[in-house]
Amino acid sequence: MLNLIIPKLYDMKKTLFLLVAAALMMGSCGQSSKNGGDTDSTNVADSTVVEAAVAEQDSPYASPDLMTNGIYGKVTSVVIKNYLSNPKQTKEGFLYEEQLAFNEKGEWIANEMARFKKSGIKRDEQGRIISLAFSAGDNGAMSYTYGYSYEGNRVKTFTVDYEGELSGDNEQTFIYDAEGELAKVVTVGYSEGVKFDVTYEYIVKERDSHNNWTKRYVRRVEVQTYDDEDDPGTPDTIIEHQYQIRTLKYAE
Repeated sequence: MLNLIIPKLYDMKKTLFLLVAAALMMGSCGQSSKNGGDTDSTNVADSTVVEAAVAEQDSPYASPDLMTNGIYGKVTSVVIKNYLSNPKQTKEGFLYEEQLAFNEKGEWIANEMARFKKSGIKRDEQGRIISLAFSAGDNGAMSYTYGYSYEGNRVKTFTVDYEGELSGDNEQTFIYDAEGELAKVVTVGYSEGVKFDVTYEYIVKERDSHNNWTKRYVRRVEVQTYDDEDDPGTPDTIIEHQYQIRTLKYAE
């Protein structure tokens, strides 16, 4: 399934894979009207027009939390099914599922791990989430803190700190193309003696009538290095091709 995978690290790698999955939940924050084909780029409308529109009352973002997740329209729930893929960008074996839930005000209230408490959310003057803390697992065995920074109406960086059965942190930088389309996410993190650098590259395959992507190809490249002075070993490189199918439910 993978071009290269280290068996002794598979369980931990799988966990880290899920921890950085929040970046994959993010939609493209440009106002693209065309789908990507089997090429390495997608065509989108002028992002300047999008940023001007966001300032108006009829903004495509129904709430700050939907904007943080790059979702247009009044969406109440999102399910993303992640599959392995291949260089031909077709779907193969199932990996895992992600979920998001929003209330009638467009406030982000839960993900696949937990339901959020309002006391765990901090916002800036524009109502955007800058910090989100929650617990998950058996008896809250794991605690997570997400952090966000923004540039205009787009997420610039996303950080995750986690403690419990597994501890570590990572920072993700969002890179957009000249037209405002999310093109790449670069992650640098550390957990349990392993430093990992992960790059995600995206190609949108299909969109719905609200301009939200519904099918997306992802190329994932991870480099792992080990925190062992006696035997640091050679960095391991893992290349994965992924395919995502996203189902969005809109308020009636």
